[in-house]
Amino acid sequence: IVVNNLPMVSAVASDSTICLGQTVSFSGEGATTYAWDNNVNDGVAINPTTSGNYTVIGTDVNGCENADEVAIVVNNLPMVSAVASDSSICLGQPVTLSGEGATTYAWNNSVTDGVAINPSTSGIYSVTGTDLNGCENTDDVSIVVNALPIVNLGVDITTCDYEAPITLNAGLHTTYSWNSGETTSTLNVSNSGTYTVIVSNIEGCTSNDEIVVNFQDCAGIEETEILANIYPNPTSGTVNIDLSVSLSNANIQLIDLQGKILFSNNQFNGESLMIDLNAFSNGMYFLQIEVNKQISQFKLIKK
Repeated sequence: IVVNNLPMVSAVASDSTICLGQTVSFSGEGATTYAWDNNVNDGVAINPTTSGNYTVIGTDVNGCENADEVAIVVNNLPMVSAVASDSSICLGQPVTLSGEGATTYAWNNSVTDGVAINPSTSGIYSVTGTDLNGCENTDDVSIVVNALPIVNLGVDITTCDYEAPITLNAGLHTTYSWNSGETTSTLNVSNSGTYTVIVSNIEGCTSNDEIVVNFQDCAGIEETEILANIYPNPTSGTVNIDLSVSLSNANIQLIDLQGKILFSNNQFNGESLMIDLNAFSNGMYFLQIEVNKQISQFKLIKK
């Protein structure tokens, strides 16, 4: 009678503790062939969904069998949530992203958990949370970044007091708030000062702009040297000018309040002329006459 010893069978797992969704491989050692329970094939990875014991029966070349088992712990994944302090913000506003349901958190887009950022564009932010078992899960949150309204009152204005009132226009927006108290898109001003408007769009985002308006007394410009009879003045179109002397090779220019030359004749001869203001807007203009390096100016008003 030959009595063969039983094989020293060992049940081996590639990992004894895994996270749900991870794979584990089972292998038998100490025998020749192996048969596992739970439909496990020796050396083939599986995805167990629950913790449990896995048993293998090993058979050696003598046909002798022995068994062993190995325990596998399957940890559930953490219920990770990506949370934002606000899902819709205005450009330039901060938003804080935080993870919940795990122990540590790693965000994409260089975000640090719990630290405010200033996103410049809308986008989706993802977080990976890891629990005490080393198991991970992910979640994401969408952030909408709304553009700011564009408001431009223009450059500062210096003009004559007779031009008052002038109209400031803040453009097309949802709401308006002027420092003078008005809540309209336009503002008529007659006094010198700094005017500020705050506008908002439909998303509630705001922008502001300011303009300095300066009204001046324009009645003190010298009008001598060459005498002139100007009529009609003010005018609604053309104006006639009769000079006290006959000019030769004079330089005559029509100039607006900003110093822009609107008309020029550097070889004028005679003692009368007509200026057509029909093409120009209402306001004050200057007729400048230069002869023999002597300059005279005359006010022309169109209204």
